[in-house]
Amino acid sequence: MGISQDRPIDPVVGFDTFCPDFYRPAFHRLPLGLPDPPPGLPFRLLLVPTSPVSSSKKSSSDSRSALHPLVEAAGRGEVPPWARVSQGRREHMERVSRLLGKWARTLKLPPEEEMRWRAAGILHDALKNERPAVLRKTLVPDLDHLPDALLHGPAAARRLKEEGVSDKDFLRAVAYHTLGHPKMGGVGRALVVADYIEPGRRDRKKWKKSRRSRMPQEFPLVLREVVRARILGTVGRDRTLHPETVGLWNKLAQESPWKQGTAGARQMALR
Repeated sequence: MGISQDRPIDPVVGFDTFCPDFYRPAFHRLPLGLPDPPPGLPFRLLLVPTSPVSSSKKSSSDSRSALHPLVEAAGRGEVPPWARVSQGRREHMERVSRLLGKWARTLKLPPEEEMRWRAAGILHDALKNERPAVLRKTLVPDLDHLPDALLHGPAAARRLKEEGVSDKDFLRAVAYHTLGHPKMGGVGRALVVADYIEPGRRDRKKWKKSRRSRMPQEFPLVLREVVRARILGTVGRDRTLHPETVGLWNKLAQESPWKQGTAGARQMALR
């Protein structure tokens, strides 16, 4: 599949996936500061933004006035009855949730926001061990292009929406925690990082431990490093880069520099 912008409506949460005026994925050379690609790659990768966007611009104003009971329960560590997870997967979800809760407390986020972050850690893989054939039946045709390994996020988000969860930013975080998404808010961005560097991950242990030690104080920088690593890993395995992943990188590349230290991290967390 090539990189396309022909799907303007997000099939999970129901609004624009991309703004064509802002995002123009392209292949070129890596900018300064990016590591060399894995050996054997025939090209270097740059995803080029076309216009600057201020990092101070607020994201779409999703209502968070009251957490849905299912989200509150997940924030307490409870897995919904419809979840399909192995014991090992459950332990991964708990590690991600604890990491997100720790970061939220360090950034002194409001208690309900900490609960929301912890819930994202529990719910993002709630359908990870469901059969792909079952997951595909629950999704709209626009998502048929996704490989089996990526179905669980959109399927879980759709189930949450059917259960009455209306927080679009939260739904997007769950749906796109593997791919990333240009319109991700703070909870989604934090989930992308936590899911990738949680201490149970067995690959690149030293690299991930180093990034955990810098979180959440260097949240904006670590997020870029994680997304970059995932992109280079995908290209290194000759796999398709999905439009959502490209869009997230372009969004990060065009944002104005965040404030240094905890102030910038908290600013991103609450975006």
